[in-house]
Amino acid sequence: MVLIVLLSLTSNGAYIKKELDLSGRPQDVSKNDNVYPAQIIIPDQIQSLKDLQIQKDNAALQETQALKEEVIKLRKDLSDQKDLTSMLVDRTIEIIDNQNQLFTQFQNTSSVINDIFSTTEFAKQQVTFKDAFILNMSGKPFAFIDNGFKLYEYTGGNLIGWVNPKTNEIIRNFDNSVVAIVENDFVIDATGHPIGTIERSENLKWDREKLYAKVQKNPVSHFFVRPSVPTQFILTPYRSSDWSAQNIEDILFFAENKIQKLK
Repeated sequence: MVLIVLLSLTSNGAYIKKELDLSGRPQDVSKNDNVYPAQIIIPDQIQSLKDLQIQKDNAALQETQALKEEVIKLRKDLSDQKDLTSMLVDRTIEIIDNQNQLFTQFQNTSSVINDIFSTTEFAKQQVTFKDAFILNMSGKPFAFIDNGFKLYEYTGGNLIGWVNPKTNEIIRNFDNSVVAIVENDFVIDATGHPIGTIERSENLKWDREKLYAKVQKNPVSHFFVRPSVPTQFILTPYRSSDWSAQNIEDILFFAENKIQKLK
């Protein structure tokens, strides 16, 4: 069977597709399932569909391009933020290191200054108390201060106390109690009255050396019953020019009844 397809143009511009059988045999349309009715195709609609599809594709392409540019911008912003954060962290670490170095330098400088002041104060105290004697209210020497700030009895050579070089306090030997303080070459008791004086004299030094040559070179050791709670020294803030009512010998010298006898 030979079929010829004819397209005829209608008045409205549409094409009608027709199939002709050249075999000369009539076709039974009712029995042939493969026979379709004529299809009408409008060119304007096809062009419109194509234009619409092109518009959709262009819109999708533009949206995709916009999203791509937005992603690129976000990535750049994140990269810049990461670099900035890294710079801030490095700067913070540098500042902390500088502060630690400054603090260390400050500590070292403070330590050096304290050492200088301590050394200066200690040297000053050594000069103040070197070969110094403590005189009672009558002007007679009764104690000698050696280079170790220890107080020895002028005549007998026994250890009777020592001077705290940081506070200039005079501490009694047999009970470790603070009994007086040195201020401006005066020995002040708790009431604020002078009870003795500090004097440096080469004559007293020579006299003491001569006296020691006759008696003893080494101080006698004593064993004392020391109280668990030494007497508290409360110094009055007021000072008086009158001499104290008590004697410095009574304050510093130990009593025989407080010596622990050896059996």
